[in-house]
Amino acid sequence: MQVQTFVNGYGPFLTTAAAAIRSAFPQAQIITYGNSLPAATPLIAALAQARDIRGKSIDYTQWVDGYGTHLYPVADTTFDMIADATGMLRNAAAYFPHLDKKTIWITEWNPSSSSWWNGKPWYFQYDAQGQSAGDLNKADARGRTPAMNRAGAIQAFNRDVVATLRTAQKPMNISHVFFYAYDSAGPSPKCSGVKYS
Repeated sequence: MQVQTFVNGYGPFLTTAAAAIRSAFPQAQIITYGNSLPAATPLIAALAQARDIRGKSIDYTQWVDGYGTHLYPVADTTFDMIADATGMLRNAAAYFPHLDKKTIWITEWNPSSSSWWNGKPWYFQYDAQGQSAGDLNKADARGRTPAMNRAGAIQAFNRDVVATLRTAQKPMNISHVFFYAYDSAGPSPKCSGVKYS
């Protein structure tokens, strides 16, 4: 019921907005519904299988060039981040219609921001004496990935998630990737002196 309510409201809005955008900017890429996975996937799939009030089939995805998604892996090591992000994207690809013609845009991605709510600390590793050991995540206990700083984690994501999926036996059509930083979105040891409004 909720999915149908979403489609009935969003589908006509998407049609009107896409037509208006294309009339003013014919080359514009229209990407729909960036949201955290897996919440967005059934909604996007439903857009391709809508019915109007007469029961006629409508594929609202004809109006878009791709699908936006947000990736916030639940992980405290780079290895787990790679595995979780890869799994989320593969799951999304199973739902997203027409991926042979449309792209996936990762419109938000951050390896550590989900640590605010998932209880898996990413940065601010401390040594045995409680002193800061650097702006690093945890090393994988089985030695698959070392502790990394932010730049290393971003490089690993680009190489081991995005590039790997783009060149897989069944390639995933990933277009753009946008890194999104929430460093001041909540308390952390690194920002303990910052006052939040």
